[in-house]
Formats: sequence, structure tokens, C-alpha cells
Amino acid sequence: ILKHRDKRLLIAVVVSIVTGAGLGEIFWPRVKPSFEEAVEPVPESNHKLPNEAAFEQTLRSCLGAACYTATPKGSKAEARIALLAPPSQAADAFFAWYVALAKRGGATARKVEWIQTAHAPPYGYGKNHGYTRIVRLALPLLSSVAASSQGNAAESLAQHVRWHCRVSHVAAHTAQLTVRSASDLLDVVERRLTTERLLSFVGIKVAPDLLDEGERTFAPVLRALQAADASIDALDASRWRLADVLSSELSATQNLRAWPCRSLWVDMDDAALVEAARALSP
Repeated sequence: ILKHRDKRLLIAVVVSIVTGAGLGEIFWPRVKPSFEEAVEPVPESNHKLPNEAAFEQTLRSCLGAACYTATPKGSKAEARIALLAPPSQAADAFFAWYVALAKRGGATARKVEWIQTAHAPPYGYGKNHGYTRIVRLALPLLSSVAASSQGNAAESLAQHVRWHCRVSHVAAHTAQLTVRSASDLLDVVERRLTTERLLSFVGIKVAPDLLDEGERTFAPVLRALQAADASIDALDASRWRLADVLSSELSATQNLRAWPCRSLWVDMDDAALVEAARALSP
């Protein structure tokens, strides 16, 4: 029979063990065996080039009172809004959604004239290139090239990079909002914030029901973006070759800061590339 003092000691030891085990579960949770986690990791994005982040940092916007917002004389509306992107069904779907939502929010024909085009604006201010404000859609480069070209992926990639260079240079002065589809349109929370920015950019007072309407009608845009991403498997150049083209474009232009941007006419002997240059050039 244990003495009273020994009983107290035994109880104290048992309590300490139980308490320690409980704290261990809290602060040092059990690690599952490694064989249960033997799943191939999913890359952050298999739709982007490994060096595309450096390119994305060159995509400029111009927001605020310091940005130029001139409307050419003789305009039919108070503002001419350019909707810019290389040709693709994804761009068509996105801009159709945007214009419809803006009209629902009060952007009448008297207030806003919409100009959707793939042509990069010429250098200059609003009275020169004719736009009060610019909204640019930037797809991931591989998706953009695959969705708008029939081949010559490497040369087409160079054209798209140079096109974005020109549009970003115009953002040095002209009011511009750049929307990156991968980061701004795929996640529900980010998409709602982007919708608010898009509507505010053209002077629309944003209400919750208008944002709800934007989300309710976005499905066709999402399908078009997914189709553009899926089309990259048909590109006729390897990822390594395309990454090398992008690196060459960035290094030769100080990450697209050099002025002027490189020519869109990359190969005058290829009819498809000449046609693409015509579609993208000012």
C-alpha cells in the first residue's frame, strides 16, 4: 500500500505525462507518413514560360490624376475607350462582357465610345492616338500566341512581346488599366476586385448588385480563357525555344524599357507573320 505522499507523487507524474502529451498534439502535430504524400506536385502554372514573371513586370498601367485623358475634338462621346489585346476569342468574350456590364452601369453611347482593336496605339498623347483611356487584356504569353496564330510560335511570341512593349510605353502618359487574365480574372475574389476597377476606370459608380451581375455573366469569358490555355499544346515550338526568345527580347531592350520598341515586322518573307504584323501594328 502506497503512502499518502507517494500517492500524491504518482498522481503528479501521471498528470504531467497526460498534460505533456496534450501539449505535444497542439504544438507538434503528428506528421503523416511520407508515403501518404507521394503525389507529384502541381506546378504553379503550366501555362507560363519559366521566365515570364520578368515580362509581366513590364506590363504598365497609368492610373490617377497625373495620367492624360484627352478626348479628340469631334468625338461622338465624352470619352473614347480603347479595348486592346492581340486577336483571340478570349479577348472578344472579355471585352463583350465588360462593355455589356458597363452599359448596364450607365455607360451610355453619349458618355463612352468603345473601340476594340488589336492595333497598338501610335506613340503620343490622347489627341494623337485618339483614345481617352485604354484597357488592355494580357493573357499568358503562350495562350496569347496559341489563340491568335496558326504557326511560327517563336516569331509570333516576339511580335506579342513587342506589341505589349508599345502599349506599355503609351501607359507612360495615357490613362491605362492593364488586366492580367491569370492573376486578375480566374480567382473569384480577385475577379470581383478587378470588375470594380474596370467599372470605376470609366467613371461608373460601382454598386454590389452590379458586381453580382458581373459574376453571374462571367461564365462565357471563363470558358474562352480556359480554351485559350488549352490551345498551347498545339504550339509548334518547345517551351525552351520560346523561353529563349523571350529572354532575347527582354535582354535586348533592357526589359522593354528601351525606346522605341522593336519592330513588329519580324519576317517579311512569311505571309502569316506579315498578316499578324498588320493586325498588331499602329
